[in-house]
Amino acid sequence: MKAHNVPPDYWPFTIEAAFSPALRRHAEATGAWRFGDKPQAELLTNAELAGRLFALKLGPDDDAYWYLMAPHHEAKETFAAWVTGAKQRTEENYAAFEEVIRDLRELLTPHSDDSEVTARTRGAA
Repeated sequence: MKAHNVPPDYWPFTIEAAFSPALRRHAEATGAWRFGDKPQAELLTNAELAGRLFALKLGPDDDAYWYLMAPHHEAKETFAAWVTGAKQRTEENYAAFEEVIRDLRELLTPHSDDSEVTARTRGAA
């Protein structure tokens, strides 16, 4: 997304996009992935951005294409089953989730400056 100057507010959000294009190419080769016929919906809400991106005429050989195009709705469950299989459950494949988990852990961990409030809240419960 950064390589094509897509503003963060327009970055598509699908679970599938958290996985690398290389992994999704592998899924496609096994029949567990397929593209839909439309780009990610977020990209269509900004006409200037959509026009600029589609003028690039990207195809499946370009990693950006794997982020810009939506997965086929009928392939989502197939991909989910495949990507959660034992062979695909590796640290490398799930690396994008590490930051999310780390940030959630930080949000849920009481901080020392909150300790008095936390203690009072727990005591009142």
